[in-house]
Amino acid sequence: MPRGLLVLCDRYEFAEPLLELGLTSGLPVAWQRRFLPALHAGFDTILWDDSIAPPATAEVWQERLEATSTALPAGLSRRHVWLAWQPTAEDLREAYASGISEVLTKPFPIDRILSAGVTAQVAAASDAGAESGRAASSMKSVR
Repeated sequence: MPRGLLVLCDRYEFAEPLLELGLTSGLPVAWQRRFLPALHAGFDTILWDDSIAPPATAEVWQERLEATSTALPAGLSRRHVWLAWQPTAEDLREAYASGISEVLTKPFPIDRILSAGVTAQVAAASDAGAESGRAASSMKSVR
């Protein structure tokens, strides 16, 4: 079972629909402008919004990800999902080369978060459909 969803974003109102989705799936959630090891070490899924993580070289991405490399309990690994507005093919190559698990291009249907594995492990298939419908209406105001 996932241990939590951390949304790294410059403004709370952009993060709020994603946090609501995590909460309705039973996950601990948090929003922050940057990763704080003392507070966020237990979160195994990190959503990187391009408002705080713009396109970068693989080296810059590796620095970002290394800053989050706190230990997780045995059997868990950290997933990094980049939420980006119109990334180029080069942006995608650099992100994936650094260890980003998945890139979701904005705007994206909120159920893509579910299929990215962020909450799919927690939500039952029938619940996921209902929750994604409610969250999708909230997501419209994000950008």
